[in-house]
Amino acid sequence: MSDPVEDLNLVSNLIDHDDKEWRQELIIEHFCENDVKRILAVPSSWRNQNDDLTWAFTNEGIYSVKTAYMLGQGINLKAVHEACLLKHRHPIEDATCPRCHQIYESARHSIFECTKVIDLCEKCGCAEMSNWERVKPGCDLVASWKNFHPKKQQYGATLAWCIWTERNQRVFENKSTSNDIIGARVKRLVEEYGNYNTHIYKQPTKNGKQSSSKWDFTGSVIFAATKRIRAYWSPEVAEAKAIDIAVRLGRKYGLEEVILESDCKNLVNRPSKGVTYLSDLDYVLDDILVTSTSFKSISWSHVKRDANSVAHHLGRLFPFGSQQVWENHYPTEIVPYVNMDILSLDQ
Repeated sequence: MSDPVEDLNLVSNLIDHDDKEWRQELIIEHFCENDVKRILAVPSSWRNQNDDLTWAFTNEGIYSVKTAYMLGQGINLKAVHEACLLKHRHPIEDATCPRCHQIYESARHSIFECTKVIDLCEKCGCAEMSNWERVKPGCDLVASWKNFHPKKQQYGATLAWCIWTERNQRVFENKSTSNDIIGARVKRLVEEYGNYNTHIYKQPTKNGKQSSSKWDFTGSVIFAATKRIRAYWSPEVAEAKAIDIAVRLGRKYGLEEVILESDCKNLVNRPSKGVTYLSDLDYVLDDILVTSTSFKSISWSHVKRDANSVAHHLGRLFPFGSQQVWENHYPTEIVPYVNMDILSLDQ
């Protein structure tokens, strides 16, 4: 964790308000590597937008119960343990365990000590996680799980949640589920969580390369631009930032009818929905759509990566921290790629 720094109390202290970008040298100097990546992964905006509360674990940035469930690390055993006797917590007449029907039920017995539960824990490889001989209080038992492998922690937490759910279904809905089905359910939920977690925390793009070129209908280059900064964006956000530069330059040069081409299909499809949400990608799309209101018409077109070679090669020409715009011409290094595009127009 980064140490507190005097005079750096607000996010606005980390932003260069002239070019609306992060003050990267300042951030790298005062923050640890992990915090630097997290900060530079957030795209900046040239507009003074209001802050919004967002949920990082959906594509739209909007909270959903489903994703909270997928990311749940376990259940609140403290509240369950404090209940002691479930008979006094729920309107039930019989206080014996609904599974074994042998003993007066408590939260401890229901989740860890019932003979049916012990058999299930053994089948799932989590028997040692319910060893009350080592740790007596329920909360301390759960805290002791930190000594196990993270994968086993997921199994234990998911198993406890499934056990508690199945218990409630027995009591309130008169439904019972076999241990084999519960075991298979636990395995499936843990696998789904792992896949979802991998998707959410996928490795971001380290380099923020933004480049674009604009042509008229005859194939003549009106302008070309490139900007290269250090960032940790997803590929979609990096592509959207390049388009943002392009539409702002298009407005500056008085363009009226615009066709935006991108090899990022997800980015091209998003504006067609007619709505933006709260994700990082939508944050940049809002900037693009605001600028696009200056044009008489604008359309989005998906092209293959080979058809976008001019922009990709243009983005590699300059080092980090540089920005360059060419009017009515372009660098000699990309002449072959421009000529290839012009020939394709002739066809």
